[in-house]
Amino acid sequence: MGRVQWNKIWPVFFLVFLSVGLFLKNLHPGQYLLGWDSTTPELNFSLNFSRIIFGVWQEYRGLGTLDGMAHTANIVHWLVTFLLSKVLPVTSVRYIFQLFAHFIGGVGAYFLLRDWITPYLHQKKRAPIFPQLLSLLGSAFYLLNFYTIQMFYLPLELFSVHYALFPWGLWSLLRYFHSGQRSALLVLLGINVLGISQAHVPTVVIPYAVVLVIFSLHFLLTGQKTKDSVFRVVLAGLIVFAANALWVLPYLYSVPTKSAEISWSKQNRLGTAGIFSRNYARSDLYSVTTLGGFNLDYNDWDLESKEFVSVMAPWQEWYRSPMYVALALIFFGLSVWGVVAAFQLAAREKETVWWPYLLAWFVALMMVGTKIPLIGAASAALRHQFPLFGQIFRFTFTKFSIFYVLFQSLFVVVGAYFLLRLLSRRRWLLPKWWLQRLVLVLLIVGTVVLARPAFQGHFFYRSLFVTVPEEYFSLFVYLENNLPSARLVDFPINSLWGWLTNTREWGYRGSGFTWQAIRQPVVNRSFDPWSKTNETLFLQLNHALYSQDTERFMNTLRKFHANYLLMDRSIFHPGNYDEALFYQETDAFFTQIPEIRETQRFGQLALYGVAGVGGKELVAPAVAIGVANYPASYTTKDAVFHLYGPYFADGDGLEFPFADLQQENLSEPRLENESLILSFAGSGRRLSFPAFSETQPVVSAVISQHKNALPLTLPRVTLTVAMQVPEVRLQSGVVSARQTAWDLSLPNQGRDYFVSVNNWVTKTGLFGSELPTKQHISLSTRTDNSLLAFDSEVTTVRDITETYRQQAGEACVVNKGPFTKFVSLPIPTPTSVGLSEAEPALLAMVADYQVLGDGVANVCIRDLTTGLCINETLERLASSREGWQTISTAVPLQPDGSYAVDLLGCEYQAGAWQQFTYDAVWFQYYPFAGERTIPTRAVFQQFDQDLARVSDREVFQTETVISIPLGKEAEFVINHDGQKQRLVDTATNCAVGEKGGIEKRVLADGVEYLAADGAVICDMYLLPEIDESLQYLFHAGGENSTGSGLKLFLLNPSNKRFDLETVSGTGQFEWWQTVYPTTNRYFPDEGFFTLSVNGETFGREQNRTLLKTVEFYPLPLDWLTQVMTGDVDQATRHFETVILSQRQWNPTFYTVRVRVQSEQGLLVLPQSFDKGWVALTAFRQPQHTLYNGWANAWLLPSGEYRVVLLYWPQLLSFLGYGLLIGAAVWLLKQRFSMLH
Repeated sequence: MGRVQWNKIWPVFFLVFLSVGLFLKNLHPGQYLLGWDSTTPELNFSLNFSRIIFGVWQEYRGLGTLDGMAHTANIVHWLVTFLLSKVLPVTSVRYIFQLFAHFIGGVGAYFLLRDWITPYLHQKKRAPIFPQLLSLLGSAFYLLNFYTIQMFYLPLELFSVHYALFPWGLWSLLRYFHSGQRSALLVLLGINVLGISQAHVPTVVIPYAVVLVIFSLHFLLTGQKTKDSVFRVVLAGLIVFAANALWVLPYLYSVPTKSAEISWSKQNRLGTAGIFSRNYARSDLYSVTTLGGFNLDYNDWDLESKEFVSVMAPWQEWYRSPMYVALALIFFGLSVWGVVAAFQLAAREKETVWWPYLLAWFVALMMVGTKIPLIGAASAALRHQFPLFGQIFRFTFTKFSIFYVLFQSLFVVVGAYFLLRLLSRRRWLLPKWWLQRLVLVLLIVGTVVLARPAFQGHFFYRSLFVTVPEEYFSLFVYLENNLPSARLVDFPINSLWGWLTNTREWGYRGSGFTWQAIRQPVVNRSFDPWSKTNETLFLQLNHALYSQDTERFMNTLRKFHANYLLMDRSIFHPGNYDEALFYQETDAFFTQIPEIRETQRFGQLALYGVAGVGGKELVAPAVAIGVANYPASYTTKDAVFHLYGPYFADGDGLEFPFADLQQENLSEPRLENESLILSFAGSGRRLSFPAFSETQPVVSAVISQHKNALPLTLPRVTLTVAMQVPEVRLQSGVVSARQTAWDLSLPNQGRDYFVSVNNWVTKTGLFGSELPTKQHISLSTRTDNSLLAFDSEVTTVRDITETYRQQAGEACVVNKGPFTKFVSLPIPTPTSVGLSEAEPALLAMVADYQVLGDGVANVCIRDLTTGLCINETLERLASSREGWQTISTAVPLQPDGSYAVDLLGCEYQAGAWQQFTYDAVWFQYYPFAGERTIPTRAVFQQFDQDLARVSDREVFQTETVISIPLGKEAEFVINHDGQKQRLVDTATNCAVGEKGGIEKRVLADGVEYLAADGAVICDMYLLPEIDESLQYLFHAGGENSTGSGLKLFLLNPSNKRFDLETVSGTGQFEWWQTVYPTTNRYFPDEGFFTLSVNGETFGREQNRTLLKTVEFYPLPLDWLTQVMTGDVDQATRHFETVILSQRQWNPTFYTVRVRVQSEQGLLVLPQSFDKGWVALTAFRQPQHTLYNGWANAWLLPSGEYRVVLLYWPQLLSFLGYGLLIGAAVWLLKQRFSMLH
């Protein structure tokens, strides 16, 4: 008996041997396997146990959210890691778990092959041929093939469990169908419970479920006893459902609620097309044949080389080697042989047992081979007909690679069997049994050779082995014992992507890990795709910080009840500007806010408390204003909270008809009669307009010119300033500005003029020249503006190069900030160079400069009276001298002023000081030629008075129309047709290693971009007209014919922030998006806004996109979004609610005792609004309402009583536990009754 058992299971010991080898060759004692995406309950077991049990509501995910995945399914993973932690160092728990899951999957494949494949190969007088060796071959291939390696190379627990469960789940199902015994049903339940953690991402379960359904249908159709077959299939289905009900029931509740929210998140909108393209690029026949997945195309920052390298660099060379390709082709050939043989057995020999295997293999091939002609057509059709299908399966590799290699492994065995049969039919030097055994051994060795780098220490990505600094654990301990009601916001907040890189300090890279150890809720970018409130907080807080708007920053923290800020200074953003992290500016910003104070510091980690801001505890506001139909999600700003403070949803409250302009994405607006039209229907309520000059400090304007050609007159050139002012059409008439254009007439004697408006000086052309000239400018609405002209052909020059050289030795002594140091030089006054004492003059400064590294020179013309930089324009150009660059600026000087020029002398970048050297430093003075005062202050005062007068006396019953003029020939619109000379350079290939090819073509109807074969085409347009003080509506239009389309980024020069991030999409596209530029008030940069255009490819594919339209429409968005209907006094509600006591029992259950002394009370739960939250009292159920556009609130009746707050969908998970326990008890009773 023992010999028989050894004959059946000895191959398992070989799999043990392989796994021990992987363990020893990849071991890094004392280091965590941490990074990429990871589930690490070992960082805080008790905390994560609670989060799993009460996992339907994810309180810890920032502002709280309904679970859009299935965190409750992690219960078995938690249990296994908890047990491992009792015998292993905590640093080794994840490492051992991953290797254990890998080993268990291989063993499962062996038993599946041994019990349900090789026996069918030996039917109908086919001779048995080493069934254990054949099964070992298939299991070794399943264990060591390249698809499997890639899934474990960047491990995520759910995929590892999915890999381990798949063969065992199918084995147990077939075992039950074959025997019908209750013991087999109990095994089926147990295996599915052990594999439940694969459902952490529920869509991963779909391939597994598809296989179970295929085999169940086959059993139904081929079973001899129909009723018994139906009974077994139904009972098996119920048992599998019971095993998974604890996550399935809550997930079924969440799908209608969360699917649209997840799809609409900015991360998914920007990333879905690119993610699918990555998968698609590696879904051709060669990639499927050689098992190459999209992980081969990922690049990551390398700590040693300080550059991006392939994540799978140790595998790249091996994957391309002739030996690997030959082995991969051999195993693929065997699997194809097996498929053909199985088809022949099923079709000719009527061995129907092979049909489900063939169908499952084809479904898997169809999904991983979406680029294979004919085979991928079905997948493409499903994506076209059902967009949700495309969203769910954008990661086809991670969803279906395990599915595919499992069935490839099965057919490798079938093919190998028929190969051995073929060998047995001929005479060889060796006996056929020895020859067959030798071939099998060589094939098994071949599976090991396939994974050679894994046995050289590259089974896991080496950079995922990290030593976590002790300061993180100090932070964890502190927060475990303090601040129980705090809500934390992670900093820096430079990027919307939830991907952190601590490479500079200790090497972590991934979606974050601190929130898995911290008990308090943490607002982190990784949660944005599952929570629109989380994303909204980021949009508003990010914009306020990068604009250094202290009032809106604090209002955002108050609104979202975020009372602690956690800054991690080890975070690094490789491949982007260091300045974008905003560490320096954030420090300066926090010091300007008295409510923000550093409370704890742990090395690179700083914890800031925010006084006067609540955390996650229940609150009872005293005052709130009612607001109706207010879109508060995905907004950059919140006008209501900024103006009035707390608000709640009330059908009779205030309405803000243009509040949707605070959101990024808009539908196509009305464009007619050279205007952009906005309108709303009459509501029978009072209409109020905000003061234009208070909401819009500047307004868009255009300077243009025309020449006087009338006979008998002196030749003149006239400069016209046209200003963009809205026109409001009301039921009683039209309100518009009394004057919107002003002229300045100058002699036209063949001379050109420099023009200045409020220290802004023309950059791209001279007025008075023969070519037509138009300049976009901004005018102040609060003060009058001066239009100045200076004669460009009369100049006085001063060479101050020698003065600079005398001062340059002190370049790194005069400190203007923590990271920059300047050389300061006095500026001679205009009168000292012979110009008029009564008139201003234009100063232009030009200098050549050199710098080691990538530093960029900067110049400040400083008014010594105020200490401020007054130059609004700065140009950096290529110099005629080799190795030098030129920088220039210009500004009007008053005759009685006192000024100095500051030249950037040193800059701290990349951990080192960079010294700037200047030469040929010149001052040029241009005399005054003319002036025109533009009385904008009076214009807007009158405009506001007219609107206020109408608003005070009328109730509006008819449509109100606001017309935003675009100017003659759309002169206010900033556009780019691809032919204007604003390109930094021609398009470049910015792929790592510049692989593939690119092409850019300027056509009559736009610019066509083409990238192919792994290339990334990058282009950049300079947009000097964009003013950070204005707001815009961005429009991009065109057509993508192949590939994933274009990504468009508007880079703000002052803070290196992307003020616009969008994608073109595929097919025809017309994209409209609001743009609220930010302003760096502490360390400004006077460069131009740039629009970057990127088109990516990831393999043997093309990305071809025709960009037809790029336009920026200036719009007074802050004014428009504050237009209001209703009465503020009537909408304001006062509440007298006292919270006598409150207790949170778990994330889904609160009890609170209140005393409501007013007619109604207001109780607020500062968690994301969800209809699943209910308030229960002894009286009627309180009205559930939306608070501050994101939180839960209830209007309570007067009196003193107890309120229970319950998130009822959590009960669905408890019901699932009940079904699981009930199924297990029933099966155990059945088992025991049979034994007795």
